[in-house]
Amino acid sequence: MRAVVDVIGLVRVSTDKQNTQRQHDALDPICLKVFEEKISGKLGVEEPRNSHWR
Repeated sequence: MRAVVDVIGLVRVSTDKQNTQRQHDALDPICLKVFEEKISGKLGVEEPRNSHWR
């Protein structure tokens, strides 16, 4: 007996200028649903000035 598995994909790029088509081409045929995300990995958090971790 084989288990049936639904595969969900995530296409992710870090800038609006990057193309997602190659990732979609690879995932669309094998995934039930593919989500797309265009977001930078850089956090907008500054380090505290009086940091004790240095």
